[in-house]
Amino acid sequence: PDTYCPSNEAVYDLLFDVLEEGLEVFRPKTVHIAHDEGYTACLCARCREKDPGALFAADVNRIHRWLKARGVGSMIWGDMLFSFLDRFGNLRGSGIQVRKILLDRTVTIRGKQYPARREIWGKTALETQEGILYQAPQSQSALELVDKDVVIMHWMHTHQPTTDDVYHAAGFTTVYGNFVPRNFDRWFRRMEKGVQGIAISNWSMLD
Repeated sequence: PDTYCPSNEAVYDLLFDVLEEGLEVFRPKTVHIAHDEGYTACLCARCREKDPGALFAADVNRIHRWLKARGVGSMIWGDMLFSFLDRFGNLRGSGIQVRKILLDRTVTIRGKQYPARREIWGKTALETQEGILYQAPQSQSALELVDKDVVIMHWMHTHQPTTDDVYHAAGFTTVYGNFVPRNFDRWFRRMEKGVQGIAISNWSMLD
């Protein structure tokens, strides 16, 4: 599963147990706790009346402070903290970004076929009749509520260079994630902001 309820205390019993084991095995200086591309929030009885941004921030801060007490830093993806326009003209981020999930294809693994999902984004997702539609929650308020020593892994730089300024103005340190040099411009201006570095991502498929 990729979703849990942050208002359910049992979630943290499991989460911190898993993290404790991970710290013991890997002894990291920083743990990336993700928190990106959320498409559901505040749907259950425990959370329905809560602000998505405050709930998001409280969850991030609780995990971050647990790690910090053990001498370990935290890093998250930053796309749930504000909205922006991508290079294809689609609105992305909190409160706006939409996608549709379709299970209309299969992959073959060791001779057996399994259903595989396909994702459609933005305007095309709204125009497609099939599939399940998801929309990112209104979590923008988390930008001011998340602890400022949480490092932001920033992937929107490939879409809008000015997204850097949003994080820095809010007091965050950033690392460029999903880094591809050919998509990167304004090097000197961006380096002056104090970016810590870059991380290169890779996606692969089995079919």
